[in-house]
Amino acid sequence: MVDTIAPSLASAQESVTKSQSAQASASANFDTFLQLLAAQLQNQDPLDPLDGTQFTEQIASFSAVEQQIATNSNLEKLLQNESYAQQSMAIGFVGKEVLSAGDVAPLKGGQMELTYVLPEDAVSNVIEIYDGDGVKIKTIEGEVNQGQYAYLWDGTNDAGEAMPEGNYFIDISAFDSEGVSVNPRTFVYQKVTGVRSDGEGGIFLGLANGQEVSLSEAFTLREAYEDAVASGDSAEDDSNDDV
Repeated sequence: MVDTIAPSLASAQESVTKSQSAQASASANFDTFLQLLAAQLQNQDPLDPLDGTQFTEQIASFSAVEQQIATNSNLEKLLQNESYAQQSMAIGFVGKEVLSAGDVAPLKGGQMELTYVLPEDAVSNVIEIYDGDGVKIKTIEGEVNQGQYAYLWDGTNDAGEAMPEGNYFIDISAFDSEGVSVNPRTFVYQKVTGVRSDGEGGIFLGLANGQEVSLSEAFTLREAYEDAVASGDSAEDDSNDDV
């Protein structure tokens, strides 16, 4: 598995909120402690004075807790800033194509790309492609050895007829010698149409096929097909295709 475009982020906003709550609670508790300490000192028995060492240790403990909370708060603010940076970066993905797990891919310019992974060897592997109405139009014999494979469909059905452009559904059935599925995974390129934040550190990319993928689960980024054609180049990947 290669590194994804962006690392998974913790819930930065939630962490900051918890830190602020902890700071407020510690401050209130410390104020209460000082009030109790002052009252005890004012009403202590002169013949049996309170142990000053004990109070000093308690004050030091409260101070250490406050310092730790402050440190955590600073770290969580850094995470929050990182989350903002990730959002800004994700906005730059709009209009480009990302490779992510999925089973719906676009047919453009007479070709459709798909990537699939077999986690273990299989004895049979059949790739079936369906149109938007759920009609099977293409059956392909896939690879059976463990590994990652790329397949470029030429856009024709089993009768050799060219199919219209649009989104097509991919189904891969790979089984071992005992008839048990080896659980193949499919990955497809889709154009990024928007970016959404869930307000808790999660960033999601809206895709042209109507699906949504977490930024942390987007693998390869490249120029959109239309832009690549306009520039006279094929859509080259900006990073390794391994998934």
